[in-house]
Amino acid sequence: MFQDDDDVTITNYPDDDEDVSPRSNYIDSQFSQLFSTIGSSGWVILGSLILVIYIWSYHLQHHFYQWLRKRENRQYEATHHKDPDVLRKEKEKMEQARLRLQEKYEKEAQIFKEKMEEKEALKREQRAAALNIDGVRLKDSVEDDSDKKNHKPAYNPLMGSSSLPSYRPPRRTACSRGNCG
Repeated sequence: MFQDDDDVTITNYPDDDEDVSPRSNYIDSQFSQLFSTIGSSGWVILGSLILVIYIWSYHLQHHFYQWLRKRENRQYEATHHKDPDVLRKEKEKMEQARLRLQEKYEKEAQIFKEKMEEKEALKREQRAAALNIDGVRLKDSVEDDSDKKNHKPAYNPLMGSSSLPSYRPPRRTACSRGNCG
């Protein structure tokens, strides 16, 4: 029943914990290290993040975008310096686009003008029909214009009137404040 130590073979069966690959162990250890760092110095990290955002938004952002614009301008100038025909072609394209937009605007303006003229003609016809009921004129439009010219302009209380007295505050002098003597 007893065997020699030389003949004994010990077999280790892997536990469930040992089935995990070394890469996942590394990732787990990195996550645990990250969370322990955040846990121990979270306020420092938060303060640093706020400081970086403040510096970016109030100091660096303007300079960064200015640098980008300069860089784009340099690239633009370099391409046009090498090939001046590119600049001429771009200007021609811009001019054609402007002309197309101008033509479109003029067409729309013409259509709008025609619609407005049609509306005005329709209004004139409706007024004429309202004034001429059964061939009898109810009101003469010429008389309306002359009546409007003879009437006084509408009363505006802020404008005042020459026929009515208006209130004026008394003059302010030193005596009114009791410093006369």
